[in-house]
Parts: sequence; structure tokens; C-alpha cells
Amino acid sequence: MEEKAKSKKGIVLVIVLLVAGLTAAAAGFFYANPIGISISLARGGLEKAGLEKKEIDGPRGKLVYFRGEQGPPMVLIHGVGNQAGGWVKVAGDLSLSRKLIVPDLAGHGESEPKDGPLAIADAVAGLAAVLDAEKTGADLVLVGNSMGGWVALTYALEHPERVGRLVLVNSTGVAGTPEDYGKVSLQPRNREEALALVTALGLGDAPPPAGFVLDDLIEKIAEGPTPRMVAGIKPDDFLDARLAGLAAPADILWGAEDRLLLPSYARRLEAAIPRARLHEIAGAGHVPQQQNPRAFVEKLSEVLAAAPPEARPPTP
Repeated sequence: MEEKAKSKKGIVLVIVLLVAGLTAAAAGFFYANPIGISISLARGGLEKAGLEKKEIDGPRGKLVYFRGEQGPPMVLIHGVGNQAGGWVKVAGDLSLSRKLIVPDLAGHGESEPKDGPLAIADAVAGLAAVLDAEKTGADLVLVGNSMGGWVALTYALEHPERVGRLVLVNSTGVAGTPEDYGKVSLQPRNREEALALVTALGLGDAPPPAGFVLDDLIEKIAEGPTPRMVAGIKPDDFLDARLAGLAAPADILWGAEDRLLLPSYARRLEAAIPRARLHEIAGAGHVPQQQNPRAFVEKLSEVLAAAPPEARPPTP
């Protein structure tokens, strides 16, 4: 009896030590790769929300996207350096009434190309390939955050017959002036610059990231698509001169705490689009769907339930 008790104690001790070892290993892995782990969890969350992961051949290689099954189609387009998982906090709610299509833009997430030049045109062509594969019709709603809004606008200009409405979330796309931008670097080189970037994007109630997270952010940005995308932007990519011809109506959702793109930029974008109206989302910065997902879903549902914005009367 005593021997059995000793044996059981020994087994329990081994299990405790094993669990402790695994926990320590997991903590060490998280410490070394916090952003990578967060991205993996987010992408897994899209599938848990009922979206199916798909893969097609695109103009510059493999394209990966997630898709829902029912309802009118809505496309969620992420910004530079992000990927489809950036929409995970709102995908579950939005998929209740919409067939979501959530792509990794060309060169981002799991989509190719993984190296070499990368341009706005590549992102637009990749989006077009995904929408062709999904056989979307004229009632399409494009929701684009940051550079994703730029991609959505460009696609709508090139395919006016296929876009019903646009929702531009802290979107880029017009040239702006130096006064329209926060004084931060999109490619931080040290913790100070990384913290400035994260703060400009909008922290909300969240505490500043730990130093090891900032270190990983610096590394992930340097190794990711952001430098390639920034280097590939040409003056002709800006849409200032083209937006007067935009047929689709656009609702502009703006996280009020965005310090990367300032309110003057939002007003500049609104003024450039013939049928546009601007809405503020309190408690959110540059990426409202992540920083205040409940308010984002409420505002998005509200604007889509309302009639689209009318054309502004001509200026006398």
C-alpha cells in the first residue's frame, strides 16, 4: 500500500514538473514571438467564427482569404503590414448577416509574393482575383481600413459596376499635407519609435506594450511587407485627381483617437469624394475594429442600414 502511494506521488510529481516545463517553454516562446502568436490566434479565430480558409492562384502567386457562407457579400480589407486576422474581433458579429470575404492582400499574411517589389496595384489585382473567384455581384460592400481603404477606392474606380457601397475606415488614398499626418515612423528602428507608432495608432484603455513586444514589432515590420509597400508607392497611386469620378457612395468611419492620420486628413478625404459622409467612432484610433470592436460594429451596421450619402450640391 505504501509503495503504491509512493508510486502515485511520483507520477503526480512527474506530471507537475512536465506541465511546469511546458508552461515555461510556452512562456519563452511567447516572449520570443508575441506578435506571431497573436496573429496565429487571430487567424484561427476567423475559422472559429465560421469562416472557411481558401486559396487561389493570383497574379503574383498564391492568394489566401477567408469566406463565409450566407447573406449579401461584404469584403473586409486590412491595412499595410496587417493581415486577415486583424478583423477577428468583429467577424463573428458581422457574419451573422453578411457573407464575409476577408483576404490577405498580396504580399501580406499567407499571400504571395513573399519578397521583391510590392505595389498598390498588386494589392488591387489580388483583391480583384479573389472577388472574381467568389463571383460577387453589383451589391458588393467594400470595407477598407487604412491602406485597405485605398485599395477599396482604387478597385471601385476600376470596377464601378461591381461596387455598391464603400466604407472607409481611417482610410488612406489621398496625398494630404504634412499637417495631416502624425510625426511618427511606419518603420521604427528602436523602442522609442515603436512606442510612438503604437501610441499614434491609438491605445485606448490598453497599457503601453512591454519592451519585448516593441522589440518584436520592430523586427516584424522590418521583415514584413511594410517596407516593400512603402517603397512601391508612386505619386500616380494617390487618388486626389480621380475621386471626382467615383460612382460608389462612401461612408467614412474615423477612430477619434487616431494620431497617425489626423482629423484634417479625414475631412480632406470626405471633400474629395462626391457622395461621402464622415462618422466618428469614440474610444478608437487608427484601427477601430480592433480597438473598439463593439462601437465599430454598431456604427457600421448603422450606416449600412441608412440610405447611402447623396451627392453634395455644387459649390457656388
